[in-house]
Amino acid sequence: MIFLLDGTSQLLNEFFISSSEPKTKVRISSNEGIEGLRNALASVSMFDEEAIVITDLDNWKKSDRKDAAHLIVNHAVNRNIFLISRNEKLDEAKRVTLDQPKPWNSKAWETHVKRIADELKLKISSEGTERIINLCGNDEFIIYNEMMKLSAVSSSINEELVMKYCAYHQTARLDDVAYLAIGGKPNTALKEMASLNSEESFPIFCSILGGLLIDMKVVHEHLDGNNKSLAWSTIQEISRSTGIGSARVARITGYSFSSSRETNRSLLDEIRGDLIPLIIDNLQQIDEDYKLGKNNGFVAFLRVLRMLEEAGRSGEL
Repeated sequence: MIFLLDGTSQLLNEFFISSSEPKTKVRISSNEGIEGLRNALASVSMFDEEAIVITDLDNWKKSDRKDAAHLIVNHAVNRNIFLISRNEKLDEAKRVTLDQPKPWNSKAWETHVKRIADELKLKISSEGTERIINLCGNDEFIIYNEMMKLSAVSSSINEELVMKYCAYHQTARLDDVAYLAIGGKPNTALKEMASLNSEESFPIFCSILGGLLIDMKVVHEHLDGNNKSLAWSTIQEISRSTGIGSARVARITGYSFSSSRETNRSLLDEIRGDLIPLIIDNLQQIDEDYKLGKNNGFVAFLRVLRMLEEAGRSGEL
């Protein structure tokens, strides 16, 4: 049987696959492509107790996806084949939609966390649920990892256990702060940073911002300055060529998905690509001053905002 998993929750997709028969799975990614699928099908034909999982069909070449669909339909009579794809349409497949909640839907996230706990055979209190979301943010894999850690302590999780054993994960929020800072929204970035411990957060923020700037420079050079109205196929091609994730390329270039009501601006419109190396040099100097105790984390962050604002406004540093 063919299962087409088209939802946004990677974690629930994995739970569904792992709980399905047979237990032994052969995984095929875009790196192996159509040849990997052919080899896997030839192999599992000798071991009927193995299933096939295609993890990222959307990243395959169009011609390979067509060939893959033909092979899958012909070989799915006696075994389970799982396709993870949001775009594929296959009439022969049973569609399974397991979505991750929207970031702003706190109640749905509480339900999501409790579902993860159920999958792990854990019980979690309402207070524990709220606390783990507060510590981990809206990242289902971080939540999963923390709950796996807690499962070694107890099968019943409460707020006290979460506070005692779970780490505070700021990376996702600091990633957003970096995009806001570069994207010409210093006030919002400042508000977000103020809600964190700036002394602990600033060096992590510097690292994240530096990585984003480097990726922006790589994308800028790949596009050779032409980043207007990019098609999704171009985003994917840039991702394959540079090794930068397609979602990150989309965010850098301001690509707007059809389901989005907002029109996103390219970060490369905010800051000229040729200025990025100089910005990175200045960022390293600010970070060095912070480490030497010349500035505290909050003042150092204000210096970064001022630098980015100046680069965006005047095109100079």
